[in-house]
Amino acid sequence: MKDRILNGLMLAMVALALGLSFFRDEKETAPPFSPALQESAATAAAEEIHPIIQYCSRRERQRQEELSALRVILEKEDADAALRKMAGEQIVEITKNAETELAMEAALAARGKEGICIFRKGKMTVFTKETLDETEAALIFHLAMEIAGIEMENIRLAAC
Repeated sequence: MKDRILNGLMLAMVALALGLSFFRDEKETAPPFSPALQESAATAAAEEIHPIIQYCSRRERQRQEELSALRVILEKEDADAALRKMAGEQIVEITKNAETELAMEAALAARGKEGICIFRKGKMTVFTKETLDETEAALIFHLAMEIAGIEMENIRLAAC
């Protein structure tokens, strides 16, 4: 019963963070995911922002809000020990996911590809700005397997 209450509180905190990120002003500039995209975004301010850049911005804001909410729980001295432990574990998981995503995005950029990675629960989705041929796709699958330590069936690749 206690676990259900703690899970409910945690879900409420995450829902609050998501709700706040939804109502936040989305006109903020998005952090680019590659130097090439940063240059093109800076020179073409009048052009529409690419969906990948918009996602990066939303993802970063949401992640920061989740981490802030979890840190509040972790720092509360009167919080239940189990709840604090769960908050700490969530912070570690969010940080590991972010590191994996950044490593994959850096690998893409090193190969001259613009893209974004989403890593959750042992599954990775990689979106690239351009369509890839079989050789490029195989290389990206290999990089994803190596970086995330997961099997090929847990990796999805798509162009957007």
